[in-house]
Amino acid sequence: MGVFQKIIEDKLISSIPDRNANRIYIYRKPNGEISIWFRNIKITLLTPEEIEEWSEGFKVALEKFKKGDYLKNDI
Repeated sequence: MGVFQKIIEDKLISSIPDRNANRIYIYRKPNGEISIWFRNIKITLLTPEEIEEWSEGFKVALEKFKKGDYLKNDI
């Protein structure tokens, strides 16, 4: 694993941990890429366009979560 240039976010989403299942860890690599770890998934965003698209998506998801709409379209 490489050295992190700047940690953007490292927090628990819920205050009631379930073996850290709700932890999201986001950091910027020295080459400018953004990595997002959530549970057993790692997403690497390579371009500024990808970073902007995911940033907007997280904002929408957070707004829906705060409103209580997070299970509305759940299958």
